[in-house]
Amino acid sequence: MGLFGKKSEGGLMDVIRCDEQEYLVWKWRPSGEANSTKRENAIRYGSSLRVKDGELAVFVYQQKDGSMQDFIVGPYDQTIKTANFPVLSSIVGAAFGGASPFQAEIYFINLSGNVQVRFGIPYFDVFDPRFLDFAVPMAVRGTITFNITDYKGFIKLNRLINFELDDFK
Repeated sequence: MGLFGKKSEGGLMDVIRCDEQEYLVWKWRPSGEANSTKRENAIRYGSSLRVKDGELAVFVYQQKDGSMQDFIVGPYDQTIKTANFPVLSSIVGAAFGGASPFQAEIYFINLSGNVQVRFGIPYFDVFDPRFLDFAVPMAVRGTITFNITDYKGFIKLNRLINFELDDFK
């Protein structure tokens, strides 16, 4: 029975924060994995949003006139008021296959600019066209520092889906 069983999706409300060490853009998910729960985009009323200094939280939700975005610059620690009331959202969600009709997402953006990705190109030979017999072995190594200065323009150009720093390594 599920009356007194432990729920794997957490309690009635969530604590929404980013605990990642190095990230540029990070989407909050209750269990940490993409598409692992129906609560991923159903942020509940009364959940706590914590944004650290040097971070920005982007709260994306639907309105009658289209998608809306709220930008919350850290430091910030308050509760969120959404249309997903903890008990009622489960009842209303039963009509929508267990998902909430009031979808919302929270993305965290690192504004500190210290996100670095190391890269390296293995040794290759470079030739001077005049002296094809003399090859010079070369290698390239370095770091790329990512920084978002215009976060509103960044959000407008990118949909923030599957944005991982590991893709650049």
